[in-house]
Formats: sequence, C-alpha cells, structure tokens
Amino acid sequence: RVAGGIFAEVQYSPVTKSATFRQYRFYQDQKRKLRMEKFLSDLKNVMEKYNADITALDEYEVDKDFITHVIEPYFAKDKTRVTSVEHVQVFDGPHVSTISTSLSIRFDVQVMPDYNIQEERKMMIFVKTPAFEGRVELAARLCYKEIEVYRDLFADMKAFLDHPIKGPYMPPLTRVMFTSRREENPLNSILVLTNITEEGFYSPRDRFLDKLELRSVLKTLAKFHADGIKFLRETKPEKYPFMKADTGRAECIRTLLDKYLDPYLAYLEQFTPVRPAVLLLKDMRKKGTILQSVFGEMEDINKNFHTICHKNLWSGNLFLKSQDLTSHKVVMVDWTHAQFAPLTVDVIHLLFTCGGNIAEDMTEALNDYYDYLKGHLAGHQLDRNNLGIDFETFWAVVGKTMRAEFVEEAVITPLVILCGDIAANEDMSGDDLTDIFDNDLVEEDVLPLLEMAMSLGLTSSVEKLDPELFTAASRRGSILTGKLVTKKESMKEPLSACLRRRRSSIAPRNQRRPSGPSMSKEDGDTGSGNGSPGNTTPRSGGVSRRGSADPNSEAVDALRNFQLKNSKMYKSATKAPTESLGTALKMIKKRRSLFEHASVYGYGAW
Repeated sequence: RVAGGIFAEVQYSPVTKSATFRQYRFYQDQKRKLRMEKFLSDLKNVMEKYNADITALDEYEVDKDFITHVIEPYFAKDKTRVTSVEHVQVFDGPHVSTISTSLSIRFDVQVMPDYNIQEERKMMIFVKTPAFEGRVELAARLCYKEIEVYRDLFADMKAFLDHPIKGPYMPPLTRVMFTSRREENPLNSILVLTNITEEGFYSPRDRFLDKLELRSVLKTLAKFHADGIKFLRETKPEKYPFMKADTGRAECIRTLLDKYLDPYLAYLEQFTPVRPAVLLLKDMRKKGTILQSVFGEMEDINKNFHTICHKNLWSGNLFLKSQDLTSHKVVMVDWTHAQFAPLTVDVIHLLFTCGGNIAEDMTEALNDYYDYLKGHLAGHQLDRNNLGIDFETFWAVVGKTMRAEFVEEAVITPLVILCGDIAANEDMSGDDLTDIFDNDLVEEDVLPLLEMAMSLGLTSSVEKLDPELFTAASRRGSILTGKLVTKKESMKEPLSACLRRRRSSIAPRNQRRPSGPSMSKEDGDTGSGNGSPGNTTPRSGGVSRRGSADPNSEAVDALRNFQLKNSKMYKSATKAPTESLGTALKMIKKRRSLFEHASVYGYGAW
C-alpha cells in the first residue's frame, strides 16, 4: 500500500522530473528489499522446519518474483527484458554449512531481446546466503567478503585485462548474476551465480585429482596468478581492504597455541612412528612461537610473489570440464578466503589437499607450475628475473610455504576445531584434554599429514637432535609399511617381516623330505648308493648336504649366513616411501571434512 501510494504520487504530483525519478527509484528499492526479505524469511522457516520434519524441503518453493528480480540485471546488460518466469524448481539443496546456506534452482524464462523476438531459455542458478545458525556474524562477514571479491575486485580485474584485439578476459570463474548492494545489511547478503553442472562441469570432491586433472588445474592457476601479478602492478592494493589478512585471526590463534599446544604435542608423542614430525614442531616451539618462527618467514617473502590467491583450494572448490583426452577447463569457486598472498600458498595447499601421491608428484607438479607461470608472465611482458621470480628463489619460497602449510593443517586447524569452542576461562585437566584430542580427526587426518612432512623431508633439519629416534621411526614407520598409524598399534613393538624370516630360517628343524634311504657305514656306502641323484657326498666326508650334517657346524653356519646376505627370499620387501605414502593417504576416510571445517577458520575471529 505504501509503495502504491508512492507510485501514485509519482504519477500525479506536480514535481520536477528529477524528484519524480528519485521517488520512482525509492519505490523500486523498497520493492526489491521486500522481495529479498521474503526469500530469506521463507528459506529460514523451511530450514527450521527441516530440523523437526525432513519432508519440509519437499514443499519448499521459491517465489517467481524473486527469480525475476535477481536475473533482470543480468539480462539488462545485453539490452534484454525479462517477460515471465515459469516452472521454478529447487533441484539441489538447500545445503547448510557452518558459514552459508546454498541451493540450486532450475526454471524457464521468457525474454525479449532488443530485436523484439521473444525467446524461451532454460536456466539454472546457484544462490548463496549466510548461515542462519551458529557464528552468524562471522558467516555474514565471510559471505559479504565473497560478494565484494566478485563485485569489486574481479570486475576491475576483468576491465583491466580486457583487450581490444585478444578479446575479453576470461577468468576461471562462474558468471555473476546478482549481488547484494553495499548499503544493505551483510546478514541479508545474497550472491547469485550461474550453475555450471549441466554445462558438462563436474567436481571431484570425493577423491584426489588424477595427474591430468592436476596438470590442468596447475596450468589454469599459473595463468590466473600471472594475471593477478600484472593487475596488482598497475593497481593500488589498498583499494581493496577486504583482501588484507585479518589481524583478529592471529590473536585468536596465539591464545589457542599458548593454552593447548604443549598438551597437544604431548598427546601426539604417543604415536611412535611420527615422533620425528612432533620433534620438528617442538623445535619450532623452542625458537619462539610457531606463528613467529613459521609465518614470520612468509611475511619476508618478496612482494613481487604476491598475487590474488584463493587460499582454500581443494577438490570441492574445483569444477572441471573435459576438453580433450589430456586437458580440462577449470573453474574455481568459493572465494570467501581470497587474499593478496604469495602465489605458492595456493599451489602448496592444492597439492596437500588434492594430490594423491604427493611425495612422488610434488617435484614434477611444482616444475610444471613454474614453467606455466614464466610463460604467462612473458605474455604480460614481465621479466621474471627482474621480478625476482627466478627458479632458485621460487624453490626457496616453496620451502617456506610448505613449512607454513604443514603447521596450519597439522596444528592450527585441528586445535581450532577441537578447542575453539572451549570457554576462555574454563580450566581443563590433562585427562580432559586427552579425551578431547582422542578424536578421529587426529588419527585419520593429522597423522597422515605428519607422515607427509616426514616423507617430504621437512624433518631433516632436526634429525641431528635425536638420530636414534629417526632410525627407529624409519624401521617401524607407517610410511614404509603403508599402514595408517593408530594409537593402539603404536603401543606395541611390531616384529618386522625380515626379522621373522631370519629367525625361522636359522632355527634348526627336521627335514620334511628325506634325501634317500638311510644307510650305515658298515654297508660300505660312499654316498652314491640308493640316494637321490642330487645328494652327492661332500669332499669333507661321507655325509649328505641335506639334513645329515651337524646343525651347529661351521659349514652350515657359513651356508646360512650366505643365504641371509644374498638370497632374495631372506630380504625384507620394503616399499619405497613414495609408493606406500599414496596408500597411506588413500586410507584417510574423513580427510575432506578436515578442509571443509578449515574453511570456516581461514578468516575472521571466533
């Protein structure tokens, strides 16, 4: 009624043209606001009903006016008018995470282009809003940050890199159809993107990337990083304050580390095979706080390495589409944690989370990425030597980034997940903390990361501190056996297969098959009578080589020692670390959940 009154006033009141236009805009804004509020209210109500009745989602419908409102700006860019929307269907979702609620909608739309021939199109959109429960303010801030990344940063980057001859810039992103305005409440922010699943794209969220997929992602990532370096060299980064690191995060992490790091490392020490990695963490602790000793190195990296980084690249945030037998088109989604950071941050995180046999593929993958990067930098007329991004410097930055990523995923993220909800003033006993750390997250996610650090050589710097520990770990470590370490297995000393074979072969035993009929010396046998053809008499006397000699004689001892040293059947079949590491990593059943949880804590305060 109010909006109708305003519209009537616009039509009949004798005001100036500019005032009439302002009143009309006010009417449109009010209408837009009411549609957004109705959509969020309906979505929140259906999610509340879903907690009590799982069939509530079956009756959920999205208002046609909301669909019309969010797609009108998208078609207006092409001078196309939306005439009607029909057959609206929610075909995926709503899905609820700790920071967002999302759903996918399918519908038919009638449009009128500028050449006045009406067309019908089938469309799918992806709608994302902040979570309605939990850390609501943090969720709203993260979702609104993603809106700012799409609306401000990527829009400016596209405008800068569009070329009159090469054509428009095509970043590895989905198309944006609608975003909330700056003046609106972040709690009610809405981001609408095109849904690309029916265009042939797929997300390998439940598995590791194969080599061809990984190569395509690295190639796309290298181009995007080179484009970001070119863009940042011509643009002031201060224009985008939302891309800066959040200082509140460091304070919260420092509090958690001061309170829970020592008992956490003490708990990890009971897993004997990964003690070298725990020793590395303790050595970092002795040199100061882990934040200072590890992440301080990241702050010293040359600013020319800085580009637009995703900061949360795992297989669930990647969509791929096969182009031929060896290449894929890649799209990256979920930019809630985007930041200006060294380019190696994305590469190392991608390899840690998406690479199956990381120890074997790490060097090849990093070399491929560097080759792609220098090619794209040359395309922007950027000399990598003048930038300081030469091969030696690149690998030095890779080493620093690997240390930081190891601490982030093996220490900081688990502590935030396990201890982040504990009240600051709550006193916890050692047994209480042990019960908290005795979680599947540690045994199924953290231990393989510690093993990964050992296999990649990160622990070599502390090997001189306790050589015996490293020797023992190499004999019984799960890297060699390909077996996931558990607390139960670490409490006993296993007997290696090699030692079991050796003991069984040296122990005297009766012959299971006689060499021939027994004959006495009185019969005058010289060893060649009715015995088997292969049992000739040794030169030292009339005894057979099989079983008739004294088990403790020097000749038999020499023979057995020769067998132990030279026969393959007495050697332990030890697998190479690179072969067994992939087997160990594939046993991680809940690895994906670790990085989904980590996405909540990658930005902001708790």
